[in-house]
Amino acid sequence: MDYVIKLIILFMQMVFAVSQDDSLKAIEYYCGNKPADVVFLLDSSNSIWGPDFRKQIDFVESITDMFTIGHNITRVGVVSYSHDIRVDIDLDDYYNKKELFKAIQDIKQYHGYKTNTKKAIQYARKHMFGHHVNHRNKDTVARIIVVLTDGQSSNMLMTVWESIKAKNEGIRMISVGVGPKINIRELKMIASNPPSEHMFLVNSFGTLNTIKQVLAIQTCKVTPKTTTSTTPVPTTTPTTTTPTTTTTIPTTTTTPTTTTTIPTTTTESLYAAARRICFADGVSDIVFAFDSSNNVRPNEFRKQLEFAKRIMHNFVIGQNKSRIGAILYSDQVQQLIDLPQYETREGLSFALDRVEKSAGGTRMDEAIRYIRTKSFRRSVSRRHAAQIAIIITASPSSSLHRTKKQATEARRAGITLIPIGIGDVNVEELRAIAGTTDDSYQHILPTFDDLDFVLPKVAINTCEVTEPAITVSDMSCGSRQEADLMFLLDSVNAGKKNTKKALAFVQDLVNDLDVDKDKIQIGLMAEDACGARKKGSTGFKLGSKDTKEDAVDALTDKENVDFGSMLKRMRRGAFSHRDGGRRDARKIAILIIDGNLDDPLKALSEAQRARIHGIEVYVIQVGDDQPQEELMMMSDSPYGGVKNFFKVSNYNELKTLKKNIWDSLCDEL
Repeated sequence: MDYVIKLIILFMQMVFAVSQDDSLKAIEYYCGNKPADVVFLLDSSNSIWGPDFRKQIDFVESITDMFTIGHNITRVGVVSYSHDIRVDIDLDDYYNKKELFKAIQDIKQYHGYKTNTKKAIQYARKHMFGHHVNHRNKDTVARIIVVLTDGQSSNMLMTVWESIKAKNEGIRMISVGVGPKINIRELKMIASNPPSEHMFLVNSFGTLNTIKQVLAIQTCKVTPKTTTSTTPVPTTTPTTTTPTTTTTIPTTTTTPTTTTTIPTTTTESLYAAARRICFADGVSDIVFAFDSSNNVRPNEFRKQLEFAKRIMHNFVIGQNKSRIGAILYSDQVQQLIDLPQYETREGLSFALDRVEKSAGGTRMDEAIRYIRTKSFRRSVSRRHAAQIAIIITASPSSSLHRTKKQATEARRAGITLIPIGIGDVNVEELRAIAGTTDDSYQHILPTFDDLDFVLPKVAINTCEVTEPAITVSDMSCGSRQEADLMFLLDSVNAGKKNTKKALAFVQDLVNDLDVDKDKIQIGLMAEDACGARKKGSTGFKLGSKDTKEDAVDALTDKENVDFGSMLKRMRRGAFSHRDGGRRDARKIAILIIDGNLDDPLKALSEAQRARIHGIEVYVIQVGDDQPQEELMMMSDSPYGGVKNFFKVSNYNELKTLKKNIWDSLCDEL
């Protein structure tokens, strides 16, 4: 059985070292009556000129002419590929060489705008060599795929992934690159080991014939996958690298089976390949979302954490390398690890070991929203770093519509989502999260025990992600999350002159926000100091000013307000749908207070009630007074310890706060 999986193994050396007569004798020796299934994958994309495609056809016919064609001997198949694939000849179609030649010559070019090498390899592996369609004994019949291309595939990493799976199923891969635009790295990874014996390079389609004899011999020498793993088997590989010029075929050299057989532990070999594919200097920010709902048992929850720990070994962890974050979600979201929190793999593993499971429903939409707005907030996001979220789920979310919306928003923000569904999941939802119908980017498993099966593939998915076209720091404030922003001014105590200075500060701040119906809406609550409502003096509702210019103009002539009543009105309805508020928008109130409050306890009570309604409160105190404790307690922050409280001595200094307030306000917007 030493003849068919080794016929690609004399390759480039023999092109120059073996004479024409010796090559013909070698072909006769190796290809005579040796059973094999050979599938040619022909690049048919628009980059191939018509006459060059015909040269591929002639090349395939020349190779085929060296085989003994028959039902129980060698069978040949041909698949053309561009953006899609077309089966030109199936393995069972022809057992007569004359009829096979005619079918080969009848193949027409299948034009397309892409080079979908991945799909061609996948089709050959599943539908031409799959056990359900190919009933020949794979232990006695060699299986070979020959890939011809003049360039790089449309998705290099997924092409390599498919060839890895083919090789792990016992299929020998041969790659043939033509011309100057090929990707040698990709061709090496497609080819079986060693690549030096399974990869062919020629300058043009016109020179394909220079390798046809060697390729034929290499194809015929391919040996079927052995079923043993310990007994040494004979091999025809020479003991030195010097090519032989004799017609005698070496038969005495032996090598351990482990050098030629397919590894039985496919996860280990694929994982090693995944690590090789990932760029050593790649910079990624990766956030894991663990399903902690009632659908997940405690031991299953732990398996998610262990899976994340194994994925981490694919990356170099560090402040200037890759960073890992994590959340768990049910009907609430809990942050486990912030991206900048740990700079070593050991620290991350220790943190994951301490995680405890929660409980509740499945709000995947809230998990994605949290990742988009908090995990990848401006203050932690980095330029030139890929942004990736790996989301594990064991059941459909409670709202497919909301999940789709949040996934779309995440992708717009430059975040790549990789969903892993386990058990009874919604396939449509997983595809919506991934943003593609390509099953390579979403993974469905029957149980948590199968997570290791997709570990290499997820690693490859992750490594393939590049930095976003525009980084978070370059996005406008409001581009990532809707927000309803209401300003409240303490004009009663400030007086008209200082109120105008406060309004000028607000105008300046608004100028740097992305004001739009679908982004940030601006509102102002005001009434004059005497309580008399005048036209133009009572502020304006959320959304009533459609553009930044309208909002800035409306902030020009407002008069003094009663601060106590304003807080109550804000809490009761300023963010309501009736007054222009949006259900899913972040709600923010910015209070500019002159000095201290006459009734701080009442104001604090109103502010706390506002927070209960989901309104974030920012407080800016103007004056030399020592801040009241209640005044500081009115402000809050989503991160606990740091309060959204700012202080200046006078209204002229408000402009010095602009950057700090913008950074805090826009961190998640």
